[in-house]
Amino acid sequence: MITALGDWIAPHPWSHFVHLTFNGMVTPEGAKKLFERYVLEQGEEVIFFRAIEWNRFGDVPHIHALIGNTKELKNWYHGIAKVEPYNAGLGARYYICKHITSEYVDWDLNF
Repeated sequence: MITALGDWIAPHPWSHFVHLTFNGMVTPEGAKKLFERYVLEQGEEVIFFRAIEWNRFGDVPHIHALIGNTKELKNWYHGIAKVEPYNAGLGARYYICKHITSEYVDWDLNF
């Protein structure tokens, strides 16, 4: 499943591989809403594939995502952001896909 999904999303015009964290306590639903707002701030044509991950102890979630159709990303003001140019050869799409089978992950895509 991981390889098939990673291969399925491969042809899209990904620009960035991002890891987003949060400064304080936020629920997985709150993380989802903050990510959606962040993506909207990037522009109309932006696409994404994201996984919000947390653990069974209810720790603060974090996000792994591919974002596409962007040149530069606006700042993430809710915690630490690690933003890398997307390189298809490094396997980021599979890295995100490996998380989606967990019961502690909410994932979504928009392209």
